[in-house]
Formats: sequence, structure tokens, C-alpha cells
Amino acid sequence: MSRKDPNDDMIGFKDFLDSEDKTKPIGNKRVDNLNYEIISFLEKDAKRLDKHISLFEEKTFMIKNFPQDSQIIVELETSIIEKRIAIINHTKNNPSAIIANLSEVLEDHFSSL
Repeated sequence: MSRKDPNDDMIGFKDFLDSEDKTKPIGNKRVDNLNYEIISFLEKDAKRLDKHISLFEEKTFMIKNFPQDSQIIVELETSIIEKRIAIINHTKNNPSAIIANLSEVLEDHFSSL
């Protein structure tokens, strides 16, 4: 074990080195697996983000070159106007209890003025 040289100042250190194993310690397999899981997660997430980017690029190209918002707005406005007219005509032709009560209240209120 130790070299018995009385003038050697490093006897204890040499004993310590001799008593240690010469083999390398094997790394923690759990940590290695965790690192591989993180790397695979990051790779999958990068692929997912690339797909999102390509989808958004395609969508913006389509919206930029073929705008449809003005046509949709016009169609919605005409639809809203038609539905309002239909509702007004329906309430005029078929007075419900609510309309009768409201008309009574309003007539009473405005007749007093």
C-alpha cells in the first residue's frame, strides 16, 4: 500500500489514491434517461412549432392574396337586416302578451305628457 519512505510528505495522499478504485464510476442511468426524454420532447416540440409556422405562413399568404372579409361583412349585414325586418313583421302581425303590456305601459306614460 504505502511506500515506506520516511522523508516522503505525501504518504497519506498516496495511501488514499491507492485505496480508491481505478475504474470510472458509471453515470446515473436515470439522469441519462431523463436527458434523452428532454431531448426527444424538445425535438417533437420543434417539429410541432415548424408545422404551426408553415400553417400560419400558408394562411397569411391566402388572406393577403385572396381577401374575403369584405364579402363576408356585406353578407352578414344583409342577413342581419333581413332578420330584423322578419322579426318586426312577425311582431306586428302577431301581437304577443309582452307587446300588449308594453304598448299599454307606453301609452299610459306618453298620454300623461
